[in-house]
Amino acid sequence: MERLEGELERMLERRNPPGEFTERLMSRVRGERRRVLPAWRWAAAGALAASLLVGVYVERRQARLERERAGAVRDELVLGLEIAGAKINKARRAVLNLGTEDSL
Repeated sequence: MERLEGELERMLERRNPPGEFTERLMSRVRGERRRVLPAWRWAAAGALAASLLVGVYVERRQARLERERAGAVRDELVLGLEIAGAKINKARRAVLNLGTEDSL
């Protein structure tokens, strides 16, 4: 275990870099230019974002219109069932009244 610890200490002890390390590093830093995206990429990204927003808006609007249409159809169906139920009840009462008039 002591041998391992000694080896680890030796690997981690501070050392000075080779002679021209700093100069080489600084010359590379000065030589590199920052990458800038071309204007057309920004325009393409903006167009993509705008098209996504328009697509989401259109999809939500379409869903809202479909919900409104479904609600209108449901209301018409309920009204139709109420009218049909009223007519059936009227016919039922007429049939029942016929049976009582015949027995008199």
